Amino acid sequence: MKEIKRKDEILVSYHQIIISNIGISSPHFEWSGQDYEKGYAADEFAVSFAALSNSSAEIQVVQGQPQLNFKPEFTCKVPFRVVNGAVEIKSILSKKLVYEIPAGNYYITFWAIPLEEKTKNGLYRVKYIFQFSKAGL
Repeated sequence: MKEIKRKDEILVSYHQIIISNIGISSPHFEWSGQDYEKGYAADEFAVSFAALSNSSAEIQVVQGQPQLNFKPEFTCKVPFRVVNGAVEIKSILSKKLVYEIPAGNYYITFWAIPLEEKTKNGLYRVKYIFQFSKAGL
């Protein structure tokens, strides 16, 4: 697995993690019933993924095919176009994490892997992996 930048942490709020092109105004998504079923809402420059828990989360961005030795609780794959050579990852109330990604067309595969046992209050740590694969490969 080729890591693009680094591992980081954010505080997830409102059960969503947003990835968007840097320099684009913050997106606002009105989730439809269909969006909830598929686990994400998207527009031309951003995707909001459903998060498993509103808690501290580990974020990892990778390029290429990861070698997974775990079973994710949730996975989805969406097309995404990087416009300005970088993306931001954040939640509604969290800081922004910036990752340099060369401009181009990609598929983002999103994995959600619980790092702790689920608790009664629904707060537990989760690792979220964003894999960028060049579209057409």
